[in-house]
Amino acid sequence: GHETTHGINSHARNNLNNTGRRANGFYCMNDRVAIIVEPAMRKSAVAAYVPTSLRGSRYSTYITGAPDWDDRPLYIFDEWVAYTNGSEVGVNLQRAGLWRYGWRDGVAGTLEFTLYALATAMAVEAQDPAYFRDHTQFRAFVAWNARRAIELYRAGAATESFRWDRQDAMYRGLQVNPDAEAMRAFARRVFGAAWATEVLGLTP
Repeated sequence: GHETTHGINSHARNNLNNTGRRANGFYCMNDRVAIIVEPAMRKSAVAAYVPTSLRGSRYSTYITGAPDWDDRPLYIFDEWVAYTNGSEVGVNLQRAGLWRYGWRDGVAGTLEFTLYALATAMAVEAQDPAYFRDHTQFRAFVAWNARRAIELYRAGAATESFRWDRQDAMYRGLQVNPDAEAMRAFARRVFGAAWATEVLGLTP
């Protein structure tokens, strides 16, 4: 599910972009693709918005690493969507009684990249405020896929195959760690207190 998503995203990016601008494409399952124009910033700018306590095992590979993609900050979303789709496949197999692969960190990457996606949105607001204000597709996609990703994390974390105390600690850290307060405040302000409570589990 994860790797196939990368292939579909690449096809969408290279063949379905009708915006007239540099854009990225994301496969959203069920024959749906979102095309989102790239903001005018560097991917490396996102690092400053990821709380130190919430930097997981993939941080150095995708956030401070991957320099070839530094001019495409939505590369982070490419990974986010791939992890989310992979989790959806795994959770669906669980629900159907077809999972035969033992324990995997099947929803940890999805949670981790949701935090990085929020950090990306924070960086975009600071680095390209006109884009953040005018590109409603960008903000809507963050809200939509974050909801999907967290629902999959919660579903997977409740199973023996995907349960992991490290991912649960990261989710709890988003809610209570002092250095994540800026991210919590951003989520409440941009997406609304009700969304932040329902999706991220933040206190009202």
